[in-house]
Amino acid sequence: MTSGSSIKRHVVESTDRNHYRTGLWLVVLLFPFLVGCEGCRTSNPNTKNDQSQSERLYQSQSIRTYPSDDDRPIGIKPSHWIAASQRLKSTASDARGEFTSRIKRSRTDRVGAEEDLRVNREVILPRGQWREVDFRLLPQQSDRDRENFYFVDSQLKISGQPVELPGMRRVINNDEILKSQEYFFLIFTTRPERFTGLQRADWVRFQSDPFRVSKSEPNFRVITISDNRSQVPLPETMLDLTATGVILWDDLPIEIITPRQQLAISDWIRFGGLLVLNGAAPSEALSFSALADLVPMEMESRVELDFEEAKNLLLDSAVPNDSSLEKQIAVLGQYTGGISFVGKLKDDANYVMASNNLLVRLPAGRGHVIQSRFDLTSDWITNWQSFDSFFNSAILGRPRRAIRVLKDEFDEPVFTQYYPDQQVEAADPTFNTRFRIIARDAKLSASETEGQLSQEKTAFPDPFTAVDPVSGISGWRHDSDFIRFGADVLRERSSIRVPEAATAMVILFSYLIVLIPINYILFRLINRLEWFWLATPVIAIAGVVVVAYAIQLDIGFARSRHELSLLEVHGKYSRAHLTRLVAVYNSLSTNYEIDFASSDVSIEPTLGGEVDVASYPSTLKLERTGAISLDDFLIRSNQARVLRVEQMIELGGSIVLSADDRINNQSDLHLRDGMVIRRKEDGRLEKAILRDLGSSQQAILKFELFDETGVSDLELQSQEELLNSLATGRTMPRGAAKLVALYDGAIDGMNTQPPMDQQHGQTLVVVHLGYANWPAPIPDVNLMTGLVANLSRDQKTTTINEPSGDLSSND
Repeated sequence: MTSGSSIKRHVVESTDRNHYRTGLWLVVLLFPFLVGCEGCRTSNPNTKNDQSQSERLYQSQSIRTYPSDDDRPIGIKPSHWIAASQRLKSTASDARGEFTSRIKRSRTDRVGAEEDLRVNREVILPRGQWREVDFRLLPQQSDRDRENFYFVDSQLKISGQPVELPGMRRVINNDEILKSQEYFFLIFTTRPERFTGLQRADWVRFQSDPFRVSKSEPNFRVITISDNRSQVPLPETMLDLTATGVILWDDLPIEIITPRQQLAISDWIRFGGLLVLNGAAPSEALSFSALADLVPMEMESRVELDFEEAKNLLLDSAVPNDSSLEKQIAVLGQYTGGISFVGKLKDDANYVMASNNLLVRLPAGRGHVIQSRFDLTSDWITNWQSFDSFFNSAILGRPRRAIRVLKDEFDEPVFTQYYPDQQVEAADPTFNTRFRIIARDAKLSASETEGQLSQEKTAFPDPFTAVDPVSGISGWRHDSDFIRFGADVLRERSSIRVPEAATAMVILFSYLIVLIPINYILFRLINRLEWFWLATPVIAIAGVVVVAYAIQLDIGFARSRHELSLLEVHGKYSRAHLTRLVAVYNSLSTNYEIDFASSDVSIEPTLGGEVDVASYPSTLKLERTGAISLDDFLIRSNQARVLRVEQMIELGGSIVLSADDRINNQSDLHLRDGMVIRRKEDGRLEKAILRDLGSSQQAILKFELFDETGVSDLELQSQEELLNSLATGRTMPRGAAKLVALYDGAIDGMNTQPPMDQQHGQTLVVVHLGYANWPAPIPDVNLMTGLVANLSRDQKTTTINEPSGDLSSND
């Protein structure tokens, strides 16, 4: 036992020593892995230290959208493209990298367009200098949840490595999102303190009690743009100005507005923007710029403000219960130093009614320019109780308002504002902007009858424009009439029709019968049986061609592009808006790059085929030269996808309709199958057929009355229904005139890589030649100050008497 125990104890001790040695060797061998790289380098920063080091090497400021000011750096409108910028700085050395950004919603349930469109651009960061990185985003709206928020997610890469910086991710709150009827009101000034009153104007947002949160909806978001920044926060393309309703130009120097920004403003006015020139300073500055043709009166000299003209303006535009009228006339009599100016009116310019020649209006396309011959911030007019009413009607062209008194649950008076001529309390988007794009807004399939639409007399609400409950007017909508009609035409043209099984069997048996028995019998009868073998390959090739034609498939490495476009032109203007719907098909899976030489482009892929857009997002690339391209546009084998593109293009000249019914085509376009339609002031429709109008040609139109709503007498192809909708007089207001025609092929300016083997295009052209009259300014029904005074005298007053009569006549 003793010997056995000793042996057992010796074995156990020996085993323990072996385990100890083994464990020791394992610790020695694994020691470098346990301590990491501390043995081979002096520092090992963790993730937090990496971020701290990045913040020391690079700095960033939070994103701001355009237009914006220092008080409100963020403001977006759903489905409207926005320009944005982020300030970056490299502190250690010069750096070159890549900036990528995207805007997303809290919910991603929208159907019909690609969700995750990235925007990318190259950045160069000189050491120690802040650089503005400009980019563009499209905040797409949700179809199901309209209350969701947005967030912008940006990333900076230097030498291919991501750099984590604060401020690169920004949540956009609900109060930073413009409502359906809300549009930007921009003020260009170096004296913003003089315009603080506009922020509180009742046409911006009605507020019944300054000490109570207003329940009314805002009409405008006032943004003051001054010259205290190195770069004016204003977009450089009209396509990013669709959420802007009004620009008031005070005394901002024209030199700080870039040429591209000036061109964007010029385009924006032609498509419905309102530009207000305040006094002599902008009238003089713009006269020596690219916007000179938009100044209604060419200023010749400055003069003292005429007392009688100013007095009559107060008298003619006062609200009936304005108690400040006599006082303001007395103030005006003692007013000295008031500056006005005189000059020559442009051919199309006229004086605004009730302004006593102190306001001049110039129509430009669908838009207008209002020029005041005095300073709108002068005390003699801003302290006038009717000033908001005057600004609302005479300058903004909005419908008149009325104040009525109701009682709350505590039997206390509550003041509310409403629009008596329209019998609505909340403003419609058509009250606040006249900006329109046919491809986005036009009712091409109006359900109303011809008689109902033709008898419309008021400009509000606009019965010819589709209004979206979220994006308002001119949003990037995928359910507009033109987009839906155009998509149907594209599907018909680019679809691939595979025959049924029975058809395939018939084709196969027919081929075999021709190849063997008929081929054999034919050459047997002429005693040339050896020719049977020579004819076999010829018959086989012919069979392939017949089969390919029968099943409508591209054989081999085929790529095709089918395009249907709408070109919208405004008379007397050489630039136009082009909407492209492009269906791209290929027989093999391909990644495309779509290139544009201009920055006046917005592009978005729509869903199609079986591409998972979440896994294969496209990238909108902004080049330093100003060019734009869409990269990573994936199309899988035997699939087709649709691109939607909008761009501003130069036509080389304008198209003009003169008073003697002579139309002159000074553009580079060759138009065919055209028709000019106009609606007279009495509601009658007239048409003139214009079969062919080449570039640099003119024609005399012969109008005749017609009741048709389409163009059935023109020789059209598969887009007949769409062109009929464009050419209808049903959706034309009184005083309007337009030319509807065809342009063969697609308009240049869009390139694809790799190139397409087959390209087919058709462009529909709409030229606006005449416009409805601007509504006559009508003062408001009453003022809240007058009602408050009445209530103090008579606590029984609860309502007001609403006026009657036709108050919607035009100038």
